[in-house]
Amino acid sequence: MRLIIASLIILALHTSTAKAQVKEIAVCGDLTGYSYNHNSRIVQRTDAGWVKDQISRGKTVLKEISPDKYDLLVLDASGSIWSAVQDGGKVLLLRKSPSELTFLHRTSAVVIEI
Repeated sequence: MRLIIASLIILALHTSTAKAQVKEIAVCGDLTGYSYNHNSRIVQRTDAGWVKDQISRGKTVLKEISPDKYDLLVLDASGSIWSAVQDGGKVLLLRKSPSELTFLHRTSAVVIEI
């Protein structure tokens, strides 16, 4: 019985140690860039195309959860936190060099972002 309890304690310590090794790869503050509005039922043809977009007071964090497993966390202007992985998406490392990393984010809604 003592062996089982000792094994469970070791397993619990190992699991908590693995969770503590999550590291931030990149952190970005206010987001400014461009969004593409596709012509659809919601977006009229005259409003379709590239438009300047901004999220003030936002924050994006790319985390390495374990080797070959990543998550993208976004704090939006309303203060809500969104996780790509918890939302059913996948964050995949496409390319790595000494000076850059390229990731692909694929959502459960079949949206792809690089």
